Parts: sequence; C-alpha cells; structure tokens
Amino acid sequence: MGTVRIFLLASVGSILFAICNPSHAALYNRGGGLIYDDVQNITWLQDANYGAGSSYDNGTVDYDGAMTWANAMAWADNLTYFDSLRNVTYSDWRLPQKLGADCIGWNCTHSEMGYLYYFEFGRRGGDPNIQPNPTPFLNVLNAAYWTSTLFWPPDPNDMRSWFFTMGTGGQGAWGQEHDLLVWAVRDGDVASASVPEPQSYRLILAGVLLLLGVRAFKQYA
Repeated sequence: MGTVRIFLLASVGSILFAICNPSHAALYNRGGGLIYDDVQNITWLQDANYGAGSSYDNGTVDYDGAMTWANAMAWADNLTYFDSLRNVTYSDWRLPQKLGADCIGWNCTHSEMGYLYYFEFGRRGGDPNIQPNPTPFLNVLNAAYWTSTLFWPPDPNDMRSWFFTMGTGGQGAWGQEHDLLVWAVRDGDVASASVPEPQSYRLILAGVLLLLGVRAFKQYA
C-alpha cells in the first residue's frame, strides 16, 4: 500500500507543479485592438504605429508616425482610445519604459520592448527582421521606437532618451530632437474582472486535482 500512496502523491504533485508553473509567458488578444502581456502586466495597442497621421507627427521622415521625444510624450499623455468590444475609452496611456541597468546594443532585455522582442517574439539581436508584423500585432515597423525613460545623467546641451529598435533588437539613447516611432501601452489588463484569468483557471484545476488526490490517497491508505 505504501508504494501506491507514494505513486499517487508523486503523480498529483507533478501535475500541480505543471499547472501552477506555466513554462513561458503569453500574449493575449483581448479584442478591440488591445494585446495583454501577462508577465509585464501591461496592455499594448495592437497597432504599433497608431501615432501615424496624428497632429504630433512631425512629417520630417519618409514614413508616417515618427515624432520628437517631446511630441511622443505628449501624444501618449493625451491619447484616448475607444475599446469597441467593452465600450470603454482609455486615457491612461504611456510610452514603454526602459527598466533596470543601462544597456546599449543587442540583448538588452530589461525594458518593456526588449522583453517583448527577445522573449515573446523570440528574436535574436542583430538578425534582420523577417517578420515585420509578429502575431498578434499590426504595423510593427523595422525602426526605432521611443521609450519614456530619460538618459541619465542628463546633459542640458544634449538631452537624450532611450529607444528600442524593432528591426534588429538594438537599444540605445538618442537626442530628443530626432524623429522616432511611438507605441502606446497602459498598465494592467482590460479583461473583465468577472472572467477568470488563465492563472485562475490553473488554480481552480489544481484545487480539483488536489481533492481527487486526497480522496484516492484515503482509499488506498
């Protein structure tokens, strides 16, 4: 009987571990043009060039949507987006952030765009972008995007902010007067609180399996 009990406990434990510890992050298409990142807990606009044609677009480069850093910050601060699926208008947008220690060049994963590029898109630094619109996004251009993070320490004569390029996965800091693209994010998830998240489903299933395991354990005890 001891062998049976050990087998039951080991089996239930393995299943619970697999359920409660998902192997990788995921992007969830919430509909309405919104994509949720479950690791970074942010929601991206599905259209990575939503700023094209806005009044903040300087129109000084050969593709639409690029603007100075000051204009990019103002664009995000003043952006309102109507979610037709949930009938809600969101106005709490911002530019993605550079997080952690400074990193210049490739393989800089401590930023919201860097994490998206390397871990969720699964790309490698320096490789040409052969998939300009990775699922489930639209209009991801092979160009540099502004972050909201200032280069530190600031130089009054050369004010710089961090950027990330979706073309090759490079990160750096550039003068704020240059025209780069913008991509809006907001904190949290837009999904209804009444609908269990994937982690909630895993916990519910784990609880059911635990009860079944205890019942089986008692049966063979």
